[in-house]
Amino acid sequence: METSIGATRQHWLLALSGMLAMAVAMGFGRFAYTPLYPLMLKAGVITLPQGSWLAAANYAGYLAGSLLAARWPYDGAGRQAARCLLATVACLLLMAVTRWYPAILVLRLLAGFLSACAMVSVSTRCLRADAHPAMAPVLYAGVGLGILLSTWLIGHAAALTLPVGALWTACGAAALMLSVLPLVLLPRTHAASAHSPRAHSLDVDGLTRRHLTLVYTLAGFGYIISATYLPVMLSQSAQLRDGVTLVWGLVGLAAMLSCPAWYWLSTRCNARRALIWNLSIQALGVGLPVAFPFFWAHLCAAACLGGTFMGTTVIVMPAARQLQAGAKTNLMGIMTFGFGVGQVAGPFFAQLSADRLGTLSASLGTSAAALALAAASLRWRRGGK
Repeated sequence: METSIGATRQHWLLALSGMLAMAVAMGFGRFAYTPLYPLMLKAGVITLPQGSWLAAANYAGYLAGSLLAARWPYDGAGRQAARCLLATVACLLLMAVTRWYPAILVLRLLAGFLSACAMVSVSTRCLRADAHPAMAPVLYAGVGLGILLSTWLIGHAAALTLPVGALWTACGAAALMLSVLPLVLLPRTHAASAHSPRAHSLDVDGLTRRHLTLVYTLAGFGYIISATYLPVMLSQSAQLRDGVTLVWGLVGLAAMLSCPAWYWLSTRCNARRALIWNLSIQALGVGLPVAFPFFWAHLCAAACLGGTFMGTTVIVMPAARQLQAGAKTNLMGIMTFGFGVGQVAGPFFAQLSADRLGTLSASLGTSAAALALAAASLRWRRGGK
């Protein structure tokens, strides 16, 4: 009995460590840039085209990181995750002391690389074969937690009219504090106990590796334009600029709270049906501000985006682990790579669209269509090669 209680405590401490690691690597390392983007524009640190290149560089780094992390051995995942967290904190602090654009570009590229490496290594470390089945939603809720905390911190610091460099410093300090527990627990190796809870099998309903990778790639393209430019679009409107912090904070809160709900749905029906609902709601949220350019539409879009984009990962990653089926390559790394391909394409397409049409509406409409296509492919095609 004591052994069973100890094993359960060990699993949930590991889940908490993984959640905090995701908050640092993703919520701070990647997504703190989103609410800081309009502030950097206002301060003259960057221009709008430069900001798009920074976003693209970050996603290119994510792409490269996921490709590398897919080849890492499983045994060293915890140590790699700890190194990624420390490097992420360093990137945040370095962003505070430079206004030279090439240096900022390199730092955003590196931040994307580290976030992908952390996503794969933390997932590999925490979603082991003997992991508790409910660890996935706890783990990925950390991304929403990080977005919520970083947005709250940036909003309060900006209200004090602190310079942009001070905001980056505050984010780096907060990320360092959140990293303490993961740095201690993730590198430790724990032998699987006979009493350890074992993950049950998900009903993947005929999904294949190839189809799931394609769907996840479309999901990466579909969400990223809204996730990158939503605060910028709000800040450029005299009627909506005061709602930037509220809207982006809502994205983080919804992302954090939605993870358990999507996990529950994927286990109650199956992964394919849960993904159909997830991607359909996400498509609605991305396209809503195009049809209705009002504050209520942006609030609904934030709720739909935040309530689904990490839910996609909560459904896909456990399914990928199950479809791994003894393959030599890390399927979770391959899935993250596909997601990164979509994310790299998104900002390039958005900037091209904005240059030609003077608006992001067309790119948001295309994003919504990509998400709808991914959902439709799951409805139309069951199984396959």
